[in-house]
Amino acid sequence: MRITNSMIRNNTSNNMSTNKGYVDTLNTQMSTQKKIDRPSDDPVIAIRALRLRSSLSEINQYYEKNIPDAESWLEVTETALKNMESILTDVYRQCVNGATDHLKESDRNTILTNLQKLREQVYAEGNADYAGRTVFTGYKTNKSLTFGEDTSDTDQTPVIILPRSWNLKILPRRHIIPDCLPFRPQMT
Repeated sequence: MRITNSMIRNNTSNNMSTNKGYVDTLNTQMSTQKKIDRPSDDPVIAIRALRLRSSLSEINQYYEKNIPDAESWLEVTETALKNMESILTDVYRQCVNGATDHLKESDRNTILTNLQKLREQVYAEGNADYAGRTVFTGYKTNKSLTFGEDTSDTDQTPVIILPRSWNLKILPRRHIIPDCLPFRPQMT
């Protein structure tokens, strides 16, 4: 095969034109900081870029919406727990006060009434909610927190039903024995 000067010139011209196209493409990518201009340039890269954008938008959603929502949820929970702590401290003080011997029946009934009010406050704090969702009910955030009902015979011994073992009983000897105390008061 015979190679002429025009063939060499045409091949060299085509190669230089192709190289200039590559340099132009690389300069465009460098200046725009994008690997492709159109999805048809490289479909695989275009799909990866779309996936990356959707991942970034999800992360932005977590950052902009979910984190402040979680912080507010924790603030509501913390406030309710602090209020419950205060109420339970009052319950403890009432129990200790009611365990003394020098109180009259009217004083004990006043303590019992106060404890019943404190019980209702504990129940109200247990039903704390944030954005219509109850905080202390675990995954059932659409339901309120429930407590046990008083099933004792109210004609004989009044009993306040509190969660777990917080039963307060007025005994015939006019002593209130709080089960929530870590010790048992001495009865005389």
